[in-house]
Amino acid sequence: MIRRGRRTNNKKGDGTLGWLRERNRERVIAVLRTLGRTSQADIARATGLSRTTVSTLVAGLREAGLVFEVDAKAPDGRGGRPGVQLVLEDSSMAVVGMMRSTPRPAWSRRCWSRLASSGRT
Repeated sequence: MIRRGRRTNNKKGDGTLGWLRERNRERVIAVLRTLGRTSQADIARATGLSRTTVSTLVAGLREAGLVFEVDAKAPDGRGGRPGVQLVLEDSSMAVVGMMRSTPRPAWSRRCWSRLASSGRT
């Protein structure tokens, strides 16, 4: 649907500010899962998001109890203050997977015919 030269997106909300915020949050979590212990600056570099955006998203993840700070990394010789290291809460790193499938008709017919011939139906 097009209104006044602006294009609106599909019903899922793609392109809305809320959708974008959630998408960026998922990107930050993915980087934390991949890198493990890392700083906000490293997250910003890995995602291409601004430091302000990463800071806002990390603050929300901290409030939700998904991310916490650990001891800062020792200086690496580049100078400057070492970045605060972040890690995901252990329980937030768990992934649940589920696969849904339907049996093939030939397989189910064979099984059904075996059950029927055995008298268990």
